[in-house]
Parts: sequence; C-alpha cells; structure tokens
Amino acid sequence: MSLEGEIRVRLLWDGHRIERVTVVAARPLAAPRLLNGRTPAAALALVPALYALCGRAQSAAAQLALQHAGAQLPDAPAPETLRRAVWLETLGEYFWRLLLDWPEVCGLPGKLEPVASARRLVQGPPTPPENAAALSTALATLAAEHVFGEAVQDWLARSSPADIAAWLASADTAPALALRRLWDDPACPGRGDRPRWLPSDAAAVCGALADPMAAPDFAREPRWAGADADTGALARQRHAPLLASLLDERGADAAVRLLARLREFAGLLVEGLPPEWVHGQAARTADGTPAGIGAVQTARGLLLHRARLAQGVVVDYAVVAPTEWNFAADGALVRALMHRAVASESQARVDTRLMVQALDPCVACKVELAHA
Repeated sequence: MSLEGEIRVRLLWDGHRIERVTVVAARPLAAPRLLNGRTPAAALALVPALYALCGRAQSAAAQLALQHAGAQLPDAPAPETLRRAVWLETLGEYFWRLLLDWPEVCGLPGKLEPVASARRLVQGPPTPPENAAALSTALATLAAEHVFGEAVQDWLARSSPADIAAWLASADTAPALALRRLWDDPACPGRGDRPRWLPSDAAAVCGALADPMAAPDFAREPRWAGADADTGALARQRHAPLLASLLDERGADAAVRLLARLREFAGLLVEGLPPEWVHGQAARTADGTPAGIGAVQTARGLLLHRARLAQGVVVDYAVVAPTEWNFAADGALVRALMHRAVASESQARVDTRLMVQALDPCVACKVELAHA
C-alpha cells in the first residue's frame, strides 16, 4: 500500500510561446484517513508502508510528531539513530538523482552501477556509530569517482562561479556533463526567477504552521505568509557565497538548482547531517489542545508531520510534503514556463521536464500540451 499519485503539468502553447501553465497535484493525501483512530505505535508502524520514497524520513517525522504530542513509544529508535537513517536515505536519493535522473533529462546516459553500489551501502542494516566513518568514506569514494571527478573536499572548496566553470571545462562525470549543457544557456529554464523561500528555521516553521496544518486543504495547498514558498537544496544553500552570487547573477534557474544539489550532497558527505535537519516540538493549537510536530529535511525539502492524540489514539494527523510546496499552482514551475518562447512542442516538453527535475517531485509527473 503506497500513497502514490502524480503531478500533471498542462501547457497551452500557441506555436511560439507557452501561454498558460496549470499544475495539478493528483495525490490522495490519505495519511489522516489511514492513521486517525490508531494507537501511536500502530500508526508509526504503518507510516513507512504508505510512502514509496523517503520512508525513513517519513518515519522520523512521524515518530517526532507522535512523541511531542505525548505518545510513549519505548521501542522507537533513539534520536541519533533517526538522524543516521535520514542522512543515509538522503545520500541514496542524491546518488539516484545526480547519476540517473539528471543525465536522463539532459539527454545523456545515466550511471546505474554506482547508484546500485550506493544503495547497497545506504539500505543495509542500521550502522553502529563506530562504523559510520568507514561507511562515510565508502560513499565519498563513490561520489568522488562518479559525481565530482575529484575528491569531495576539493570540489567543495570550489567557492566561486569561475571555480565551477573550470570544473565544468574538465570534468566528465554524468552530473558535470548535465550541468555543462545548462550552464551557458541564456535561456536556461527558470533564468531570472526570484523565489520566495520557506524559512530555514524549522522551529519557526513548526510554530507558525501548528494551526494551519489542521485545516483539511492545507496539506494540498500549503502557504507561507499567504504565498507559495520554495523548499529544498537551493532554499537551504542560498546563503552560501557561491549560490548567493549565482542567484544574484542568474536567478533560480535549473542550472543553479542542480548546482545547489551538488553542493549540498558534497556537504552531507563531508560534514554529515546538520542537527537541525531532524526536529520535533510540542505546540498548542488555537483552542489550547496539545499537538506534536515533526520536521525533517529531505533531499526534496522540508517534510512536516503533525499529530494530536485523544484517549490514547491518533485523532488529528496531517502530513505536508515538500512536493506540495515546490509545485504550487503559482510557484516556481509556473513562473519558469509562463510566456516562455519555445519553437516546438518537443522543446516545450523538454523545458518542462528540466524544471520538473529541478524541483524534484516525490511522484511521477505527466506533461500535457494543448495548442492555443
């Protein structure tokens, strides 16, 4: 049983430019229906079966939400175990996206063998703390050979657009070749976009959304300060000097978003998971009843779970996934494509797929094109 669905992007093309973009998230969002009425332990046990992707992050967010709502979960993993699980899962996602999905959308062959090797490492039995260094070294070695073409620390030291341009001129890894195709394109999708960002402070986000998350429609159309908001690698990396410079120069285009993922991936390999990526807190709703919120940063962005208990069972559960933020009806995808000049139907589809990959939904995406 998996909470699948799809994103549908509908384009209206007049033969010269895209006149209208409509984003429809066809997702069941069935977690409240399936988790409400269960004991906290039963709800927590069910969560990983509901999600095909990011199951460890979903479980971590659920555990934190339930515990901060007052649930006693004596058999639940310790906080450090949660963090290691999220770290490994995120690294596995990055290997997949950077070595398979990004090359494919740029018309290049992917690299399945290193992805399979990475998945064997990250999906193995829970890693004892004393073995974490060896595991980190093994993953960094894979990334150095197949993603960066040099030691991860050396790549991470590339701190200016000129450094990245020099890397692109010499590197022949699949992600470098994909980024090279986008880097010098003045019409790179998303060029000039100035997103609104979801704040990096998870505690502030949890506090502000404790009540809005209880609304039935919020999980489908989340808003921050009444507007759409970006979450994900670029939102988290936007203050780094390299990314800040590129955002000023070219905006949040597909190339900048890919580079942000590369930089974050390198940082996770070298420095581990930032402590603030896994956060839980208790909250008081508007009517004074307690609730718990779990917030976990994933490769795609901030994942939020909210739980409220009554008489020992879950009575009010909500999940807000990063896909709903990043594919808002008035969000980055629409801004990147609206009124975009494209000479052919195939080019309209390619540009759309590039931006979809840049925003990285957790479900399949279907592009539908109609002629004006």
